[in-house]
Amino acid sequence: DNEDGSITIDVVVTAMDHSVRNFWSGSWASQWKTTLTPGAATCEIKGDVRLGMHYYEDGNVQLRHSKQHSQQLEGVDTEAGFGKAVVAAIRAGDGKVHTAMEQLYQRMGDEPLKAMRRVLPVSKEKFDWTPARHLVAIQLAAGAQKS
Repeated sequence: DNEDGSITIDVVVTAMDHSVRNFWSGSWASQWKTTLTPGAATCEIKGDVRLGMHYYEDGNVQLRHSKQHSQQLEGVDTEAGFGKAVVAAIRAGDGKVHTAMEQLYQRMGDEPLKAMRRVLPVSKEKFDWTPARHLVAIQLAAGAQKS
């Protein structure tokens, strides 16, 4: 309870998961705050959604994301109406971030990773990734040294 008779409510939603065998971990934390004045028909809810993903097989790729939300809640003049409005706002805010992340991952191979990757190595020559060819070159070099 606040001095003016209003009530401030904080809601925190968190989740963490990891898979060592698959080389990834992730976390989600959303914090929501609203202040309700008794008898008011509306109030505002503000939220901050933060998430982090880490993939570490053959490298170290991390993604951190933060998104702030603000929404006016209607029909909060009853306890049931207030509760339903808060849950709907949190579900919508968290859902928008979740959908945006899914879309990002669907585009990830096409856009951001290609932009980060060098077209040619520093030597300016294409690298042949066929392991058998490199093995033959190593064996030939070893045979030449013995002769």
